[in-house]
Amino acid sequence: MEYTKKFNDIQAHWSKESVERIGAKHILDEMSPRDFRPDQKITRAEFAAILAKSLYKGKEKDFHHSFKDVGVNQWYTKYLNIATELGFIQGTGNSYFEPEGELTREALVVMLMRAYRYTNGEKVDSNEEMLKKFQDVDKMSIWAKQEIAYAYEKGLVYGVSANEFAPQQLATRAQAVTMLDRLLNNLYK
Repeated sequence: MEYTKKFNDIQAHWSKESVERIGAKHILDEMSPRDFRPDQKITRAEFAAILAKSLYKGKEKDFHHSFKDVGVNQWYTKYLNIATELGFIQGTGNSYFEPEGELTREALVVMLMRAYRYTNGEKVDSNEEMLKKFQDVDKMSIWAKQEIAYAYEKGLVYGVSANEFAPQQLATRAQAVTMLDRLLNNLYK
């Protein structure tokens, strides 16, 4: 069920259309009831939750997690369990997830592309040469380059400017929701 979702603090923000489209699908309800705070850094739990809410269309079932730092009564726990089960996300090691930890742009893209693969079954295969247009390509982690190249090729992500990707920059809520909006548009066009 969709409805018109208006947030008080995005009316003049560059991400307004994407945020309202995603908000209209009830995906942001628990995360942001009235104010979206578009320039706030997105947490690992928030992004995992909106990915799961956006893409998991299966029956409600009892997914279990084993993260020591995720309480059973948190608003995002159910979605975090789904995202873990479906392979969208991984912990940080030793049975921890760091739900309040912030995401770099490259880590966000990797999570986004895991969700993309789950949804359409496509193998991520892209030429990393296209990333050379970004002056900061050498700052991209080896484990993220192919995912970034594929997401860029599909039009799901862009640089923060024509020649800078900013892979180590912390991602904002606006960036995350805009990338998710592009993913959904790509999958369901």
